[in-house]
Amino acid sequence: MLARRWGIQDDALREQAVGSASEAELESLRAVLAGPAGERLYDWLGSDESHALVSSDEYAALTALTMAADSAKLTMRRAAAPPRIDEVDGARAVEGASMRFAVPAIPAEVLNALRLGQTLVAEVPAPTGRRAWVSIRPTDEAEDAAARAEGWKRSSHDRRFFVRHAEYLVEHLDGYDYDIGMREVAEAHVADEAGLWPLLAEWGVAPAELDYPWRTAFPE
Repeated sequence: MLARRWGIQDDALREQAVGSASEAELESLRAVLAGPAGERLYDWLGSDESHALVSSDEYAALTALTMAADSAKLTMRRAAAPPRIDEVDGARAVEGASMRFAVPAIPAEVLNALRLGQTLVAEVPAPTGRRAWVSIRPTDEAEDAAARAEGWKRSSHDRRFFVRHAEYLVEHLDGYDYDIGMREVAEAHVADEAGLWPLLAEWGVAPAELDYPWRTAFPE
């Protein structure tokens, strides 16, 4: 079973295993995320199971499997073309597997939420009388609308993101006029997940700090 072979929870050991995998093994890993089976897997990982206080062994193994599959996909892409770094509206979009593991470990709940198109936020320091958040809004595509019409959420690991750092006046946070006195500190359009994590690091946000807006005081 693939989860037994690749469900390695230690990031370094998992990356080492993927790095020494054969081309056939990389292809079998890449196929984990392809097609309806991959969509169903991400849907399950983003279900109520993701909110459990203690993850089951199955959930942990399958989460690690998706990370190994992501790494395999990027490794194959890097082998097909040299890595490149582009500037996308001020944000670095990095192509290649090496950059993916140059950031802190990313909680499975964060990855699954972003791939399901869920906005996430993190509160950051702000001047006196203000509160500030960095928000990440994944792209919403035609396939997402079609999935919603059928009553389900589409998972995709190829989304683009709009990232914004904004400050709000404390006195207006609880009402409909939260945007009075709002100040946009920075914003960026990011091409993919590989470019998202370096940008957040530059803005001082750790992946583990991201949360659903409704569990915070984020006003939007």
